[in-house]
Amino acid sequence: MNKICVIIPVYNNEKTIKDVVLQSKKYVSQVIVVNDGSTDKTSEIVNSIDGIVVENFAQNSGKGIALQKGFEIARYLGFTHAITLDGDGQHFPEWIKMAKEECEKNPDAILIGARIGETTGYEPPKKNVRARKFGNMWIRIYTGFKLSDTQSGFRVYPVEKIRNIKFKTTRFEFEQEVLVKSAWAGIKLGEFAIPQFYQSAEERVSHYRVFRDSVRISWFFTKTAFAKINDIFVSELKSNITPKKAAFSFSMGIFMGIFPIYGFQAPLAILVASVTKLNRPLAILGTMISAPPLLPFIIFAALAIGSTIYPDENIVFSLDLLSQDLLKIGKVFIIGSIVLAFLAGILSFLISYPICKIAKNKRKN
Repeated sequence: MNKICVIIPVYNNEKTIKDVVLQSKKYVSQVIVVNDGSTDKTSEIVNSIDGIVVENFAQNSGKGIALQKGFEIARYLGFTHAITLDGDGQHFPEWIKMAKEECEKNPDAILIGARIGETTGYEPPKKNVRARKFGNMWIRIYTGFKLSDTQSGFRVYPVEKIRNIKFKTTRFEFEQEVLVKSAWAGIKLGEFAIPQFYQSAEERVSHYRVFRDSVRISWFFTKTAFAKINDIFVSELKSNITPKKAAFSFSMGIFMGIFPIYGFQAPLAILVASVTKLNRPLAILGTMISAPPLLPFIIFAALAIGSTIYPDENIVFSLDLLSQDLLKIGKVFIIGSIVLAFLAGILSFLISYPICKIAKNKRKN
């Protein structure tokens, strides 16, 4: 039997927090409010509400820390699941009933209230929609789960299942980290539709800053990618593979990832690795150089190299690049990509070989 509570992390939401808490109490036996160092009247308000658990931080520590503290309290009180919602009024407490029903159907999964239902209130700001799509893309790349709204804070967490996962982020990027690391730990990710509700710009009190927090989220994904690359290299070097073979496998993958055969890089890398008896995981890892964050830079570099080989084609690097002669651009890009693939493959071998050699020697010692 699931025991479900509600966790509300809050920071400076004096106008909305009381109503959110009182309405939430109608649907669960316990509401846990984590007051993340509010400097307005939020502290006074939540401390005056009977029948809830309040944790007050002396200073603002970030939404990630607040949520983790809420999970800790929920486990201590014997709850198996926690529904999280924001204190700014963007999430309607009546949605808790829907979340509880979804939890009964999928008790082992992290469930996200995806804002894909009927639009009520104001239209979502375009910058928020772009940020949402950005997060969705990366979660799918890192976990394989196709989700519609990975930045929604209205969620159901199986608090016991995520107990032993080590989290490092502290602010809004935590909501991306918890999805990635939970999926890697074998926890399923799911979603259910909730209405899209946005307040007017005058009413909205959001502490999410699109540029600043998108940079933080991007940095989290970047660090995670490098950590994963390191883990794969260490794992493969534990086997009998030589540093030279490891470096050559990786650099072959880099070559395939840049070579202009988009859509076939990974399968061809696997085929070449199998025929030449190279390391397939490292080869596949190398092909990931053509993943979205680096792809625009690869395209630009290929066009730049191609333009030096065909200077008479007069390619103009501007925002209206695609309005120019596509046959000329295609020729320049293909030649540039081939040259870039060779250069990147050689360079990646020269860099990765000594690193693999040092890592292998360290393991021997």
